[in-house]
Amino acid sequence: MASKGHDKIVEMIQYKMRLMGFKVVATDGCIDSKLPPTIISHRPDCIGLRESDKSVCIGEAKYYGDLHANRSKRQICDFAKLSDVKSNIYFILGLPKSEISKLRKIIDMDYFRSLKRIIILEVPDNLCE
Repeated sequence: MASKGHDKIVEMIQYKMRLMGFKVVATDGCIDSKLPPTIISHRPDCIGLRESDKSVCIGEAKYYGDLHANRSKRQICDFAKLSDVKSNIYFILGLPKSEISKLRKIIDMDYFRSLKRIIILEVPDNLCE
């Protein structure tokens, strides 16, 4: 079961999706929503669709300590690679701002930030608690 902080990050990812014109169509752990499909052996926290250009947005939240797991690294890299090679797939990774230093240890931040369809959403720590 996800923590309240994790759920807050998911809500912020969904807000960002809506700002980008996506309709959130599936959210893991939400009673009122469909469960997101498994993508490359991982289930994301949420999925958004944008009808105008048939784009998909994958949303994934990482909370304190999540980045220590090898599974998290594989999940982040798989979603990012998919977004890099498919022109209609976006990826939003949300995490507490204080976790960015840990993220830098597992991914090439310059590479990620250079990709237009990958968004790293740095959430202020006080909003994650």
